[in-house]
Amino acid sequence: MNKKITIFAVSLALISALSGCGANNSADSKSSSVSETSATESQTKGSEETIESKTTEKVTEAITTEKAAENSTDESSEVQNADVNDNSSNTSDSSKAESESEINQNSGAEKFLGTWWCDRASLNISDNGDGTYQGKVSWADSAFANTEWTYTLKYDANSNSMVCDGNAKEIYYEYEEENKDPKTTIIYTDGSGIFTEKDNAITWNDAKENKGEGMKFVK
Repeated sequence: MNKKITIFAVSLALISALSGCGANNSADSKSSSVSETSATESQTKGSEETIESKTTEKVTEAITTEKAAENSTDESSEVQNADVNDNSSNTSDSSKAESESEINQNSGAEKFLGTWWCDRASLNISDNGDGTYQGKVSWADSAFANTEWTYTLKYDANSNSMVCDGNAKEIYYEYEEENKDPKTTIIYTDGSGIFTEKDNAITWNDAKENKGEGMKFVK
């Protein structure tokens, strides 16, 4: 009888031990499962944080690039505007200088216009309307003959002179019969000369024959 009791007690102890072992294994398994789940959640969270960080970096980089492009565009526009303003200013200054120069040219040339006299000779200077002027000297040789010198002139502000560089003409007119056209003799067509104004008088430098030496025309 005691032997059976002993065997029963031992069996009961084994069953209890096995049950405890099963419980421990279940707890360990549950703990392991919880740990794995936590690790997975941690990895997932880490991955999400990494993706979010990279996305943020890309967005920041895109914004930075866009702002840099905007700044570059603004700077380029400012430079272009500055160039336009400079060009406009230079054009305005150039136009103003040209206008002032033209006014000075016209003012200086106007002094020569009109009819001037020196003894039996007359000088008439007129505006051709194209930036050139005509100068005509008439010399009365007698009551029936006179000589004319005709010049195409340009005004030179630096020397305050009317200048003819070539193609000036000298023509001799002789009236042989009354009420008839005069006989004309062309002396030359390749002359040149200069008319210079000083102290309200004009001197004539005939470069072809020096006919104007010592002459001074006044109004």
